[in-house]
Amino acid sequence: MKIKTVLLAAFLLMPGAALKAGFSEDYAGTTGGQFLKLAKGVRQAGMGEAYCAAGGNLDSIYANPAGLGYISDYQVSAMHTSWFEEIYYQNLSVGAPTAIGVTALSVNYLSMSGIEKYNRYRVAMGEKYRPHDLILYLSYANSIKENLFGVNLFMINSVIEDESASAFGVDLGYIRRVNEYIDAGVSIQNIGTELRFMNTSDPMPLNIKAGFKYRISDSFIMTADLNFPRDYESGLNIGAEYSYSIEKVGLSARAGYRTRPVSAHGDLSGLSMGGQVGYRGFSLDYAWVPYGDLSSTHRFSLSYRFGE
Repeated sequence: MKIKTVLLAAFLLMPGAALKAGFSEDYAGTTGGQFLKLAKGVRQAGMGEAYCAAGGNLDSIYANPAGLGYISDYQVSAMHTSWFEEIYYQNLSVGAPTAIGVTALSVNYLSMSGIEKYNRYRVAMGEKYRPHDLILYLSYANSIKENLFGVNLFMINSVIEDESASAFGVDLGYIRRVNEYIDAGVSIQNIGTELRFMNTSDPMPLNIKAGFKYRISDSFIMTADLNFPRDYESGLNIGAEYSYSIEKVGLSARAGYRTRPVSAHGDLSGLSMGGQVGYRGFSLDYAWVPYGDLSSTHRFSLSYRFGE
């Protein structure tokens, strides 16, 4: 019991100094690495990004690495997102349970269509450049009785024309099974070095989140996350998933809502919906996430569980 108390206290107190650095809307635009904020998992996105205590698949890398501790078989997943304004985002992730815990690796790439170059006189030069971002994650999770602990080590590289910037960071996660119905979790995301372009350095978009998962039945779960980002006001995310099967085909329906982006993008911008079709270890997932006047985004992933 003493070991559990010390570990949990250290985990919760770690961001104490960082809490003095912002965590309000007044600090909007003061951080770099905005790519880190994107929901990188399709199931996660379909459930309103309320995924801190959900776990069970590779989406946990991006929401709370402790959730990887629920994985009991080898998994591989490939995702594609068609974002607005010809911005595209892909990732490839693999995860494996071992005798000492669950390990995972993920490669994430964001790109966009070419941007026209102009000279100092605002005359088009007839050339284009393509900004892009790359993130590599190395993840690990393990359990101590009813407690799951997880960590991500990651590297981010951003390129704008001829300039590039790199940074290194870590995510920490914890989940506890409170009882047969409820799991509770907390995650500290994007702790790391500053991202430096030329003579300008920006801190990473630190975020602290806490959440829970409530099992209404074996096929129906509800989730909720409370986020405290360094560069914006706090926000509540809620989600739900209902799963059922028809012979060997598994089906899931998902929905969620995020309170934080509504004021910026319109009333419907917090909504998300999605689903899954699975067969013999294969899973095709989809999520629809609107951003109001900025249009809607569509996420697809194909994954395989080797144990099924």
